[in-house]
Amino acid sequence: MPRILWGSENWPLPEEAFAMGSVGGAKALLLDKLVGSIEEGKKADLVILNPRTSLLTVNNLLSQLALSENGESVETVFVDGKAVLLEGRVQTLQEADILARLSCLAPRIKKAREQVLAKAGR
Repeated sequence: MPRILWGSENWPLPEEAFAMGSVGGAKALLLDKLVGSIEEGKKADLVILNPRTSLLTVNNLLSQLALSENGESVETVFVDGKAVLLEGRVQTLQEADILARLSCLAPRIKKAREQVLAKAGR
């Protein structure tokens, strides 16, 4: 949320932002009975962070996660007990295949971008 647009009295607190992304996200997807909080009987996910610049001095972890972390520190992720990211490498997809397919789309994306910018008068 671009904080510069609103007065500080309207800024969500880091704890509120974290709740929006966990419990709130689960409720929005109607999955709050299965996920979104750490409770007995719910599916558990685990994220292992490798502290980088944004997390070096941990004064308030929730504040730093909500305001500073950009995903750079995410090292390993388990979803429902299955590894989906190990030491920064995606385990569920073949990254090389996806990157090759995406690189083939570059000319098409460039052409579409040029068309959009031309219509916008840029």
